[in-house]
Amino acid sequence: MRCGAPATVCKHKTFSWFGRRMRVPLFFCEHHKKYWFRSSIAIGVAFALLFTVMIVLGVISDELARATRSATGSSLIPSVLLPLLLVIIFLDIVVVAFVLNPIAATGITGDGITLHWISREFVAAVAAFRERKRLEQVMNSIE
Repeated sequence: MRCGAPATVCKHKTFSWFGRRMRVPLFFCEHHKKYWFRSSIAIGVAFALLFTVMIVLGVISDELARATRSATGSSLIPSVLLPLLLVIIFLDIVVVAFVLNPIAATGITGDGITLHWISREFVAAVAAFRERKRLEQVMNSIE
């Protein structure tokens, strides 16, 4: 599903999209069989890193604000660190959304689901499978 290699493992996952939910089977090769575990760990580490950076920046900002306030009577540090914090938050989101390429639902209808970040080979295999099923149904209805 991720790379197009032959699947060795089937896992079920529930996706949500604008209040709709759908549980679907997902097929992974040997290399990607722990995809959900690895991506959960990576997302957890990314947010833990963000939280740690926020605490460190808060402590640094507080200490620098005290030092500059006592030396100059005012502090410019919060106005410098806030954009830095926003950049770090943005980079964290970019890492989670684009570097990890999480499989995500981009549409759920009564008939099916549309997933993002899956291999083209998998999409082609699903289309071929559906076409074979459709042709079998047509042939069975003729007999």
